[in-house]
Order: sequence, then structure tokens, then C-alpha cells
Amino acid sequence: MERKIRSPIVVILLSIVTCGIYLLYWYWVTNRQINDLLRREVVGAGMLILGWFCAPVAWYNWYKWDLALQESGRENNIVYNTNFILWIILSVFVGIGGMIMIVQVQDMLNRSYGG
Repeated sequence: MERKIRSPIVVILLSIVTCGIYLLYWYWVTNRQINDLLRREVVGAGMLILGWFCAPVAWYNWYKWDLALQESGRENNIVYNTNFILWIILSVFVGIGGMIMIVQVQDMLNRSYGG
């Protein structure tokens, strides 16, 4: 899998401009990158796609990604604090948890790839 550095802000802007289509692509590519980073399947394709249609499943996937990024951070000496609860609270009460998740997950992947 290609290790591509992406700007989290560009991901959000492209997601808005494409009415969410780019976001689906980002979820797919990011899931593959996280799976490759840990050398195992963290979230399967079926769960990822189901999460596109069902918020609780998406939140479960976010939880799995958060745990995976913590593990990767420990293995690679990169500081990464758990953010899952923040993402859920901001999703439920303010509606911006997904955007915060994108920024933090993409930032961690970028740091993991040396960006």
C-alpha cells in the first residue's frame, strides 16, 4: 500500500466539496493504511462499509482505529493519546467529532510515515 501523506484540512475540504464521496474514499484508504501499519486486519471491509450507513458501527470502527494507532505509536515511539471518547462526545453533542477524528487519525498516519 502506498504511504501517502495527506493534509487533514484538504481531506475535510474535499469531503465537503464532493458531498461526502471523497470521505468514503478516505475511509477506505485509511482503513487499509492502518491495517498495513499494524500488519493485521484491524477493521474489515464489511464493517467499514456497514459503518458508512450506521453511526454506532462507524463509532466502533473509530474505537478500533484509535486502539490501533495507540499500539502503532507505542511500537514506533510516537506520542498518541486516546481520542475516541472525545470523538464520540463531539459527534453526539456538537456534530464535529468526525472532523476531529479525520484530523487526528490523518495526523498520526502522517507522523507514522515520517511526515
